[in-house]
Amino acid sequence: MNEKTRKIGKSAGIMTLATGLSRILGLVRDQLNAALFGAGMISDAFYVAYRIPNMFRDLLAEGALSSAFVPAFTDYINKGGKEEGYRLANIVLSVLCILFSILIILVYLFTPLLIKVIAPGFALEGVRLAVLLTRILFPFIAFMGFATVIMGMLNSEGHFTVPALAPAAGNIVMIITGWQLCPLFSGKQEAQVLLWSFGALVSGLVQLLIQLPVIYKKGFKIKFSLNFREPGIRQMARVMAPAIFSNSIGQINVVFVNTFLASLLGAGVISYVYYGFRLMQLPIGLFGVAIATASFPMFASFISQGRTADAKETISASARLSLFITLPATLGLVTLSYRVTDLLFRHGNFTEEAARATSVITIYYALGLSLFSLNKILTPAFFALKRSAIPVLCGITAIVTNIFFSIMLMDSLNYAALPLANTLSTLINFLLLYYFLRKVLGPLGGKSILKTFWKVLLASSLMALIVWGSAEGLALLMPKISLSQRLLTVFIPIGLALPVYLFLARLLKIEESRMFSEAIYNRFKRRVGN
Repeated sequence: MNEKTRKIGKSAGIMTLATGLSRILGLVRDQLNAALFGAGMISDAFYVAYRIPNMFRDLLAEGALSSAFVPAFTDYINKGGKEEGYRLANIVLSVLCILFSILIILVYLFTPLLIKVIAPGFALEGVRLAVLLTRILFPFIAFMGFATVIMGMLNSEGHFTVPALAPAAGNIVMIITGWQLCPLFSGKQEAQVLLWSFGALVSGLVQLLIQLPVIYKKGFKIKFSLNFREPGIRQMARVMAPAIFSNSIGQINVVFVNTFLASLLGAGVISYVYYGFRLMQLPIGLFGVAIATASFPMFASFISQGRTADAKETISASARLSLFITLPATLGLVTLSYRVTDLLFRHGNFTEEAARATSVITIYYALGLSLFSLNKILTPAFFALKRSAIPVLCGITAIVTNIFFSIMLMDSLNYAALPLANTLSTLINFLLLYYFLRKVLGPLGGKSILKTFWKVLLASSLMALIVWGSAEGLALLMPKISLSQRLLTVFIPIGLALPVYLFLARLLKIEESRMFSEAIYNRFKRRVGN
């Protein structure tokens, strides 16, 4: 196993542990939302409103900023030292302060039009509520934009833990809001959803504030500094426009295409799509994003130094590690889809019918889980290479195919057509990204990636059979459907899945399994030693 794979694996492992806490808390947050509002007009209005700042966050903040800022920041540090990098960061933060202020004002003025475009199937009452909630939530984008710059600085300096923990702190704010404050307005769902939205806004601020002490300790101090002629700003500007588009293909497909079409299919469908997408994002957030975030600064640094062979190996190692983790997660999620959605969400106002609909959505989204993760690795590479037009063209193709497949499949599959079309378009996006990156850099170790894929698929399939068999067997032994039965038929199969999969992976001599097992063993050994 080479040193690059070890470094990516170590950094991704740190992020996975921190992100794991965030995602678990995110599930608790979603459970509270489902129990409070069910799947209907109020829930749909909140998720439309919540997705708008999240969409802009992906368009302008996390995806585009990360892809544009990290290479520029890395260049400045490599060529001028940490002080030059921090000077660029202050200019970026100052420019963002002005841009976000203008954007927030514009969205506030044109919110009714925006809601009617995104969710044309909403009734008047739904539009009114979605407009109000959007205006409350939209400043969230500014907090997340500033947090993304600080995160990029910390990641570039090899610090991953606190940025990965920041969403956990934000989720805790929302959990406290839903658990302690919303019940004060029991029976008044509109009042509850207003309070819930304010909690979401504060959660964004907390995600920024929690990172500041760490970057301050490293010597950074925030200063307002404007210089639009700064070379780093110009470099970022050239990258930002295409990065805004290409880094957000998934969000554009889900927010614009899926939400638009879901609003035409009846009340609750927007909520089904949201919860299904969230479940699919759990392993992506735990592993896919962690691997992409850990590998990107390394890739950008190699490109900046002209070390093309090392950059290609970084992509190949990241792709193999991503497949090793996300393929078994895909088959596990497909196998336990209904049991998981039933356990997590069927509480309070969330019905069994809503749980079954969400499980169908989850299955079709889950089929694209590995593809989403691989695209997270491939897309930023083009911006470090200053080939930003390529992912834009791939993204346009993905959006067009998503619309085409959605419309073609809606008559026969109803709401299930939306996630399936999304997965098909994600596959096309991946194939195009890989093809063009190979043309730019040369061979990317495709044979070793494909070899890992087939081995991992075999191990994952055998694991999924054992998971399915154990879940069905437990259900037969405990025919009475109770909370304990629901818990056992989910967690016992999941508990079996990891050791079974790792055993099969070692048996098939999958290289990444040794790294994964060693990381767990070393961490356990350190804990025992302490």
